[in-house]
Amino acid sequence: MDLKHSKFKKEDLIFLICFLLIICIQCYKARLGAGSKDEHFYISLGYRFYKGDALFYDDWHIAQMIGFFITPLVSLFRSVAGNNEGLVLGFRYFYIIFTLTIGICIYLKFRKQYGISAILASCIYMLFTPFQIMALSYNTMSVGFLFLALLVYKRHHLLRLFLSGMFYGCAVINTPYLALGYIVLIYLVVKKKNILSIRGFISISLGIATIAISFLAFVFSRESLNSVLSSIKYLVDPSHSTSIPELFAINGFRLLQAFGLSFILLVFELVYAVVFRRKYQERKVLEITNMITCIVLVYIGLIHPVDIYKGGFIYVLLPFYLMGFIYVLLLSKDFYLNFCFGVSTFHAFLLSISSNVGPRSYLGPLIIACSITALIISQYNRNKKWENIIVLVFVAFLAFYKITSIYLGSNEYSVKIAEGPLKGLYDSSEIVENYNKTLNDIHYIDTLDGDYINCITFNTWEYLASNKQCGTNSTYIYFWYKDQYENAYDLYASIHQEKKPWVYLDYQTPFDIDENDDWMKQFIKVKELENGILYQ
Repeated sequence: MDLKHSKFKKEDLIFLICFLLIICIQCYKARLGAGSKDEHFYISLGYRFYKGDALFYDDWHIAQMIGFFITPLVSLFRSVAGNNEGLVLGFRYFYIIFTLTIGICIYLKFRKQYGISAILASCIYMLFTPFQIMALSYNTMSVGFLFLALLVYKRHHLLRLFLSGMFYGCAVINTPYLALGYIVLIYLVVKKKNILSIRGFISISLGIATIAISFLAFVFSRESLNSVLSSIKYLVDPSHSTSIPELFAINGFRLLQAFGLSFILLVFELVYAVVFRRKYQERKVLEITNMITCIVLVYIGLIHPVDIYKGGFIYVLLPFYLMGFIYVLLLSKDFYLNFCFGVSTFHAFLLSISSNVGPRSYLGPLIIACSITALIISQYNRNKKWENIIVLVFVAFLAFYKITSIYLGSNEYSVKIAEGPLKGLYDSSEIVENYNKTLNDIHYIDTLDGDYINCITFNTWEYLASNKQCGTNSTYIYFWYKDQYENAYDLYASIHQEKKPWVYLDYQTPFDIDENDDWMKQFIKVKELENGILYQ
């Protein structure tokens, strides 16, 4: 093909090669590891609503709103497979499709203006996996939908503005704090009409309203308004009950602790750029920025990797993000790119004052800013040798961690799981053997009369393995202390007395619960199974 006289560019061929390589990496990675309680929990939300439970009435976990997106996918999978066999692997493929679709959109949006840099920006997003969990979680979907909202935005194009509003609405469902961004839209239409007109604002608002109405229809299709409102007061998460000032201080300390001495370099880089950007030539500031970015990337990526087995590779985002921030500060005149960068920063800030998981949670949204950084750097017209090297090093780190790191993985993936919701995944012989024993227990419980099951366990996949409905307020034991779980179960049972679920006490329960506990005496011991005890 003569690319010189074709509507295709040589960059398109390079992107296609990179895209196919990333597909191979993603599909290879998808089969490794049985997964964590978090990954299975996200899917269990959709499964319980598929089985007929109602949002805000049968489930009290604050993350349940993502069931709006997960439930149709559970239905789609089951319509093809007929059951939940291989459901977790299926959802990993859904995640891959979602991620790669956004990657294509990134490239198509910027290919004409940025060429190779558009490829790098796309690869940065496609190679990133928050926590190394390949799941459609509230983290991945909020970032993904928010990026889509930014990508489809086009001034004076009412349909694309409407779509932008819809994607923004989807992002808010996953991370409700993002609703504060609507204030920014109001400011733009009032003060910056050259950026967002009244017609454009109305189009975006209609898109948001479409998603909001659809979500409410989903909620009230299962339970009445009174039932939902009576249960809404229980929509709490004790594990995230720390006050905003405390969270801000705790998360800041964790960031300092993770980076160690390299954090001082990052602070120096930022202060130097802010204070001396006018006193010295910008070239000097950028030289310092590039040097420190490279040092910290290598340090945090290779010399002192933090909690890699828990997804700590995410820390490599921060030095690259700060590099982009300084380029925005000094060079970038592109309002659109700067706005995208700012939205990403705003998203990360909101999570930093609301999540107790620490930097591994709130640094995730910076992936948008990191993708944009690759584009902003390309606007720098001088010798970009150092900048290009740093971008390639950053992409290489993401690719390396994508291939080698698995969240809470066993590092031994020699045995294939043959049945159940984890069918098709590989893990160690010990993990697979234990999984099969627990799976047999769940299959036995399914043969018994009664419609509900409550599993006292961290293995949230057990709900995916059962044909019974969930008989508790959450499939995820998200409380830190035993008494919190006991109180929550007692309260839920008093409101949903008619359920009378089978209670399966997994031997691997995180709590020191046994049959001699006063709390357990409310249940009748039925039978000791392979990997747990059955009560009712």
